[in-house]
Amino acid sequence: MKTFLAAALYPALLISAPITPTIILSNFQTSETLSVTLGYSQFSGFGFTEAIVNNNQIIMSLGSGGILHSNPTPQSLIATASVDFALDSYKVIGISLTGIAIDDGGSTGEAFGISKLGLESCTLAMSGSLSTRSGFCPIQAGLESGTISVWMRMYSDKQIYRSDTGEIIMPQIVLTVTPNPEPLTPILIGIGLIVIGMIKRSKNG
Repeated sequence: MKTFLAAALYPALLISAPITPTIILSNFQTSETLSVTLGYSQFSGFGFTEAIVNNNQIIMSLGSGGILHSNPTPQSLIATASVDFALDSYKVIGISLTGIAIDDGGSTGEAFGISKLGLESCTLAMSGSLSTRSGFCPIQAGLESGTISVWMRMYSDKQIYRSDTGEIIMPQIVLTVTPNPEPLTPILIGIGLIVIGMIKRSKNG
C-alpha cells in the first residue's frame, strides 16, 4: 500500500513541472519620426516582430535596424515600440540586449535600448558613438506578465566633404526566464518526501 501511494505521487510531481516556456504577445505599439534623405538612409521599421524560445531564454526581434549616411542635409530617426507579454508557468528574471550599433565618424550617431520592463525601471542601451555594450537587468521578484518598452535613435549631421555612416544591425532583446511552480507543487513535493521517508523506515524496521 505504501509503495503504491508513493508511485501514485510521482506522476503528480512530474505533471506539475512545466517543460517549455510559452509567451503570448499583444497590444503592439510603435511610433516613428523620420527626417531622412532619399538615397542616404535605409530603414524598414522598428518594433516587436517575433519571439523565439531557446531553452530558458526568449529572444525578441526588433526589426533589422537601420543605416544613415551623412550628407549635405541633416537627418534624424526616432522610434519607440512596446508590447504586452504574458508567460504560462514561467516568469522573467532578467532582460538584456543583443545587436550591433556602429559608426565610422563623428557626424553620425546611433543607439537603441530598453526603457521599461513591467513596473521595473531598466535603462539598458547600446551605442556605437559611446562604444557601450549591453548589460543585464535582473528582476528580483520575477514577472509573469507586463509591458516591455524599447527605443531606437539615429542621426547624421550636415556633411559636405565626406560621408560618415551610422548603422544599427539586428537589434534584439533577450528575456531570461525560469519555471514558476504552481502553488500545489511544493505541497506535493513535501508529501512525496514524507511518504518516501515512511517507506524507508518501514523497510529498515
